[in-house]
Amino acid sequence: MLTSRGWWFLLIVLGLMLLSLIIEQRSENVVLVLPMALFVWFASEWARFRWRLSQVLPHLRCRRLVIVDGRPVPSLWANREAEIAVTVECEHDAGLPMALCQEILPVTVEHLDGKLTRFANPGDRQLSIRYHIRTQAVGTIRFDGIQLRLSDLQGFFYRRVCLRDPVIVPVLPILRDAEGDSRVDKKLNLLPPPGSHEHRRPGSGSELLDLRDYRPGDPPKLIAWKASARRDRLIVREYEAEVPIRCTLFVDASSGMRQGPPGNTPLQQVMELVSAVAQAAILRRDLVGMVLVREQSVTIHRPARSSQHLLQLMRSLALSSLPSNDDTPAPTTLAPLLPLAGSLAQEVYPDLLRSEVNSTPLRMYWHAALDSRWGKWLIALFASPMLLVFPWVRSQVAALAGGLAGSDRWILPIFVLLCLSPGLLALILWGLYGLQGLLPGVQFRMGQRKRLAGLLSELQSLPAGAIARMQHDDAYFSQRLQLFLQQHQIPLPPLPKLDGQADRQAGEAKIDQFCAGLSQAIARARDHELFVLLIDCIAVADQLEPLIRTLRVARARHHQIIVLCPWMDGIPLPHEPLELEPQPVNPTFRVADLQKQLRQQVIANYHRQADRVRHELARLGIAMLLVPQHSNPKLILERMERMRQPQRIG
Repeated sequence: MLTSRGWWFLLIVLGLMLLSLIIEQRSENVVLVLPMALFVWFASEWARFRWRLSQVLPHLRCRRLVIVDGRPVPSLWANREAEIAVTVECEHDAGLPMALCQEILPVTVEHLDGKLTRFANPGDRQLSIRYHIRTQAVGTIRFDGIQLRLSDLQGFFYRRVCLRDPVIVPVLPILRDAEGDSRVDKKLNLLPPPGSHEHRRPGSGSELLDLRDYRPGDPPKLIAWKASARRDRLIVREYEAEVPIRCTLFVDASSGMRQGPPGNTPLQQVMELVSAVAQAAILRRDLVGMVLVREQSVTIHRPARSSQHLLQLMRSLALSSLPSNDDTPAPTTLAPLLPLAGSLAQEVYPDLLRSEVNSTPLRMYWHAALDSRWGKWLIALFASPMLLVFPWVRSQVAALAGGLAGSDRWILPIFVLLCLSPGLLALILWGLYGLQGLLPGVQFRMGQRKRLAGLLSELQSLPAGAIARMQHDDAYFSQRLQLFLQQHQIPLPPLPKLDGQADRQAGEAKIDQFCAGLSQAIARARDHELFVLLIDCIAVADQLEPLIRTLRVARARHHQIIVLCPWMDGIPLPHEPLELEPQPVNPTFRVADLQKQLRQQVIANYHRQADRVRHELARLGIAMLLVPQHSNPKLILERMERMRQPQRIG
């Protein structure tokens, strides 16, 4: 591709050639040699640049290391600094041409120091870039690769290449100590009568809990003889029960939980709570499991309490923020998505947008008029001359032709013209409708959509026919574009939803997967366990009936259940006053009053759905907590402590 310098040089050379031809015709002096020599040299430089690129590009390699404390690591911790070392190597003997290397910095990190660009001199075999970053939130960081701008020595030609080396680095929550979440008081730990203990393996600890009076049936080895001698009655020692509690965390990792700005999605808000609960429970030697629920799959991690299991849980939790190709976001409009997807594709996948591999043939710009809503009218207009078979129609057309003709010799031509005019008009309209795809603005949009459809079909491994479907189906194309931008962690603007049917289908699929995962956990349960459901149940309040039935089965088997629901951003909590921003009132249209009423209606409907879900769960004895309001893991840990200390019956 020519640079601005190359275009100016080529125009000057062509102008000199034209001027030399004019001067040579008027004189016998030979002045065409110099511009022809410059043109031949320019063409040879272009051919040399193309040949060198064809030899060097297949031998370029990119290696990336994430360094913490002087050693490479496979993952990072939230809100911590790290060093990124990128090396570009050329395995060809010719080395790199003159190039500018630029790192594609992820959106979800903060750049601290170090240069993101580096120049390469001709013949260099290796190039290094080092810089420091700070992670901002739990989840993942995606490094797409290095962007290269290759050029010749004169700066006439350039080629933009992206050395794609996609690296997904999990960002784990910070390890915390459970001492701040532990209980400070010792409550009574009375053993119930035989047969009513909640755990099948009661065990006995070594830590003294309390002294109490002797009861018939207490084993003699528990009698405290010194204390009994001082009080002149039998006193029995009680020890803390070391019974492990099994806690299973059900995390909603559906596409609706990943919507929002990077670092502040509902799923990332839930991750902090899940990580704190898992770390604190494992440090207390309790068993913690996790079930990640998507619309199409369920990932189960069985309860365990080792340090490796904790790291595996946090890594799986961090990777759950990355969407998969099976996710189906809600359909939306294409206007805000096309500029973002187009710029991202030009930056990261320039080679897959080239005409050699992703062509836009001229026939694709033709609009089929017969397939549109005007097709039946065009067919009717084209077939209207067949009405001349009726005598009354022929007489009316002949009378009209006689009235339009000035003399008798023009009656027949005008009659034939009137008979053929509907068909000719239909052909003209058909051609004009089909050629509208060649208009500059329409041609650019159709070409961009075709290239993006081919790129998405390749990256997301879509089935045959997906390119044609994305060219004509706006809803399907918007879903693929959202998934493409989410996989590259590009923040999306607020998007309107075109159809609520897709949300309902996604909600039903998510509830079915939750029921399947909860049923498996109930079937594998050994004791009375604690199930913590982190699910956006307010958004699927109308599809909760299958989940309510499954929760009723779990409560019938004496399992403890807590439901934690993320609260929608921008909606005040039920106990908070409704605060609206003051807006100017237009006395003519009163748009501000309408916006105020709409906002109040949305908030009222959301609160109404939350109250209905809370009421349905309360009938089963299940508490629904809100994540922004009850984000402290102490509530879950206290529930585990109450399960560890069963009440006495009778």
